[in-house]
Amino acid sequence: MNSILAVNELIKWGDDDDGSNIVERILWIDEGNVIAYLIDIQSETGFPRIKTISEILDSLENGIATKLTADPTIKLASEDDLNEKDREIRNKAWSVIGSLVENEPKIYRRELRGPLVKKVAREFSVTEKTIYKYLRRYWQRGKNKNALLPDYDKSGGRGKPKKAGEKKRGRPRKNAPFIGEGVNVDEETKKIFRIAINRYYHTGKENTLVETYKQMIREFYVDDVRYVNGVEKPLLKPASQLPTLTQFKYWHEKEQDIKKETIARKSSKKYELEHRPVLGSSMGGLIGPGSVFQIDATVCDVYLVSRYNRDWIIGRPVVYVLIDVSSRLITGLYVGLEGTFVVRCHDGVDKCFF
Repeated sequence: MNSILAVNELIKWGDDDDGSNIVERILWIDEGNVIAYLIDIQSETGFPRIKTISEILDSLENGIATKLTADPTIKLASEDDLNEKDREIRNKAWSVIGSLVENEPKIYRRELRGPLVKKVAREFSVTEKTIYKYLRRYWQRGKNKNALLPDYDKSGGRGKPKKAGEKKRGRPRKNAPFIGEGVNVDEETKKIFRIAINRYYHTGKENTLVETYKQMIREFYVDDVRYVNGVEKPLLKPASQLPTLTQFKYWHEKEQDIKKETIARKSSKKYELEHRPVLGSSMGGLIGPGSVFQIDATVCDVYLVSRYNRDWIIGRPVVYVLIDVSSRLITGLYVGLEGTFVVRCHDGVDKCFF
């Protein structure tokens, strides 16, 4: 559901097709759930800006904005994997901005941020430009200390496709002396993979990836053809010149389009019925707090015994929770031995009026 916002969530605004999208991170939400501060995670000169919660929720409901589940900027690093130099750089930056980032929400307000930064700059003998660089990096990369680590991973173009050379990539084969080292997946090989996927996998026959791989090898990697008793027998290229099933599966997963694949293999009707994303929300059409409630019942994973005889098991308790959809506050709680029936809900109807 899009009705709940949390600090550190990523909100994407705009359209991927025209390249106008902006991704912002939620930095802070007030206790009344009225306003939030966000920052563009891709801007080199960006600062936190204020938005109302209602504006963000309306944009999510109307498709103007979407929540992102993957976080491309957050740094996950084990303390044991960091060398002493990396720790020193991170800790030095944190010692400068630690007191600033904890001074929420003042640090997000433009008119208050300047004096705070000037004071820290004098105290640590660093430039204001350096402090803003640290702040921006901390905010844009998930509000944790490791966001201040140096960007060595950008030096080699991490995550970007590399052009295949002559030397074989990846883990060497155990039986390489007998069947060869194998081949790299270049652009020509990827083109063959795509043709095979579209021709043999994206069909109503629902072939497996293994069957698709075998069909591809028989079609594109034949060295010669022999006839035995009038039957055509293709002779495949040596194993050292064939892409492996593992390589084929890897590139399929890397370029997989779930929607296109499901429609091609199962039909668009099946996709709409069972696989399409559910974009609706219970927030639609609400008047305000108290207008709509949701109830949920859960059977506890414990057994209760009689107070008269502890050898008598009298059942498992059921917990009913009543939630106001607008404010997300719990407005009612009931625990009993009755089953999860709608009749139980009627016990609380009259009580809503006092």
